[in-house]
Amino acid sequence: MGLDIAGYVMDIEAEFQIDIPSNINLKTVGALYDFIMAELLKQGEPIRDKVWDKLVLITKKHTKYPVNRNSNFCEDLGLN
Repeated sequence: MGLDIAGYVMDIEAEFQIDIPSNINLKTVGALYDFIMAELLKQGEPIRDKVWDKLVLITKKHTKYPVNRNSNFCEDLGLN
């Protein structure tokens, strides 16, 4: 995991209070969103409002490119 993506993952984990395993293979922002939602449900927490909006804001903090569900972290956002 490169430094760019490591900082991004740390920000996501802190914001949503979840752990993202280092061996998980999430290639798109949409896949990460689905993972976050599943983790929140497993923890018994209610689904938080505006999870997508928070995820997009954090992602934009780490990249200068437009973000959508299909954005690939390496190819589209330059995170590696």
